[in-house]
Amino acid sequence: MNSEILRNGPKRRRPNAVTVRFTDEEFAAVENATNAAQMPASEWLRKAAIDACDSHDERLSIRLILEDMQFLKAVTATSFKELFIDNKCTAGELVAMFREINAIKKSSADTALRSAKERKQ
Repeated sequence: MNSEILRNGPKRRRPNAVTVRFTDEEFAAVENATNAAQMPASEWLRKAAIDACDSHDERLSIRLILEDMQFLKAVTATSFKELFIDNKCTAGELVAMFREINAIKKSSADTALRSAKERKQ
């Protein structure tokens, strides 16, 4: 969604303004970045702000995936003794269970990433 905002170009009507103050060091850093990118400061700052919104969405997606992975690891760890050590499960059955868990984990990650992409649109 945020990249779509920028795709309409710098000549698009933008009725909202934000005033920002910088220290001399901060302004020099922005000035160096805009010169390197060969962009006007307003365009570069706009892009940086929109990109930061995208990064936030990506960080949230990664966090959700990591939470799911930790959940699966906890379930596996607590089930391991009961299933394998107490001989309620053969090694082959345990391998099959781990493959199933990996498939579920991948599916969960794919769903989370798809949801994040849909939120961007």
